[in-house]
Amino acid sequence: MRRLYNIGRLFTGAEEGVIAGAAVIFEGDRIAWCGHDGREPRVLMDAVSDDYDCGGGLVTAGLIDAHSHPLYAGDRLAEVAMRAEGRSYTEIAKAGGGIKATVKSTRDETATALEAAGARRLAQWFDGGATTVEAKTGYHLNREGELAAVRILKRLSDRDDVPRIEVTFLAAHAVPPDRGASPAAYATQVAAWCADARAAGARF
Repeated sequence: MRRLYNIGRLFTGAEEGVIAGAAVIFEGDRIAWCGHDGREPRVLMDAVSDDYDCGGGLVTAGLIDAHSHPLYAGDRLAEVAMRAEGRSYTEIAKAGGGIKATVKSTRDETATALEAAGARRLAQWFDGGATTVEAKTGYHLNREGELAAVRILKRLSDRDDVPRIEVTFLAAHAVPPDRGASPAAYATQVAAWCADARAAGARF
């Protein structure tokens, strides 16, 4: 068993609320006990083989990022200034910004570079406390690119330095800028790709 002790504040998310001066004992990936430091059950303490001093820090459940896009290229920093000037999203899109700008940059990038960038972003989120992320595709807007993005995210989910990843197939993020399709026609196309996306590793 493992024990965390000298916890300044433990956020339990249960009836106990926040416990000051806390400890937690784990059995595998399960919490066997939590409460005030120094009041651990002796039968559990006898089985503890790994102790970690939290130094009076905060211990809380892992954070969940329920909306993320870790796979993309380029940036839209110029749009921040445009928004600060009062430009609408529609005006920014007409000027070549918005989702379509990221689609172009992402399509122009190699799969290897996209995967490396995605891994860096996910590792940063993990370091920041996120233990689960919902990760969307959506910056290729074509069958091959969107399915490739699913496969990349699935590979990244096998790493131990990133959060748990739940993959969402968002090929209908926007109408492709180069297809001239109506939203309804493109949605029909995307629906036909969903089974392949599921097979490639998408959950949603």
